[in-house]
Amino acid sequence: MIAGAEIRFALYQKADDVHRRWPAAGFIAGGIQDLAALLSAASLPKEEIECTSDDVAVLIDEAADGLEALPEMTKQQIDSRINRGSILKSLKTAMVIWLNALLTQQRLHGQNVADIPSLDFTRRALPLHSEQIAIWRRIQAENWRAIFDPAIEILEIAAIPNCARPGRRWQT
Repeated sequence: MIAGAEIRFALYQKADDVHRRWPAAGFIAGGIQDLAALLSAASLPKEEIECTSDDVAVLIDEAADGLEALPEMTKQQIDSRINRGSILKSLKTAMVIWLNALLTQQRLHGQNVADIPSLDFTRRALPLHSEQIAIWRRIQAENWRAIFDPAIEILEIAAIPNCARPGRRWQT
């Protein structure tokens, strides 16, 4: 095949006993990069993606419920930083912010970036907040401030009430 040559392809998916073809008739015309992009986007059936996102939403809700045990002043500080209009929404947003930071940390570890440690999924809890903050600060010093600035600030508020640095409000 010559680089840049047009190829024609269709996508077939099998989920349980259901077989799908896209497009239903005919073919998609494009290059090898188009095919690679399609395969990447279609690697999981829509139903599995929806099921996984539902599972993540439930876990975020459960984790946010766990933050309800924080002192009222701490929850109010988190709410004032995130500014979602209610403490519960702010606690859920805090969990999403932390999830994003943890997933980014894990991805960076997988890419062997700057000696970032892997998350230990065998433990029930994350490292002590000071250990996690130290890891995130190392990553933050290199880059990724948009992800780690709010994650660190909210973790500092949650773990060390009245000791957090003053900061911005994040809108989601």
